[in-house]
Amino acid sequence: GKEECELYTILLRDEIKTEYWMVIEVYETTKLSAIDTYLRKIWFKESELTSEFEIDGKKYSSKPSPDCLGMDISIKEAAKDITKLRYTHYFTSPTNLTVEIKRIERGIPYKRCVRLQARNKLPYNKCNVCRRAMATNIIEDKDSTTILCDRCLDKAKRGVSSVNLAHSLARPIIN
Repeated sequence: GKEECELYTILLRDEIKTEYWMVIEVYETTKLSAIDTYLRKIWFKESELTSEFEIDGKKYSSKPSPDCLGMDISIKEAAKDITKLRYTHYFTSPTNLTVEIKRIERGIPYKRCVRLQARNKLPYNKCNVCRRAMATNIIEDKDSTTILCDRCLDKAKRGVSSVNLAHSLARPIIN
């Protein structure tokens, strides 16, 4: 059998839109890079953009530089006695998440190094174009914000919609 280790229960919450949150559990040897990969898949749906953790004034980046360390460090090693950290994912503008270690307890590690415990329910918003389907994408430019379902976004990408994507970027509605 597996030996016991420390399990970290972590609350992540959008700093501005606090209704977006999730609770994950990781074990002590889980690397920041594994948490980053998980967040990119489940929250941001983007894999190539820069993201970073800020812990006690130190930055750990998905793209290390002279100012930022890499993410190849365990949560136990990086956080030490710190319980509040910050995670930033860069898209057209940064999205900041507060990361709070809520509990550390001994337990048996599981197969996956990051496990979802709970999350908010995605608010239901109707598509601004068809007004029927749930909007899962947001398009923002300097003058407006439009939310679209996947079908209407596909039509806009093909140029068969009233929505103009020329000077804006579509991104998924997070979480």
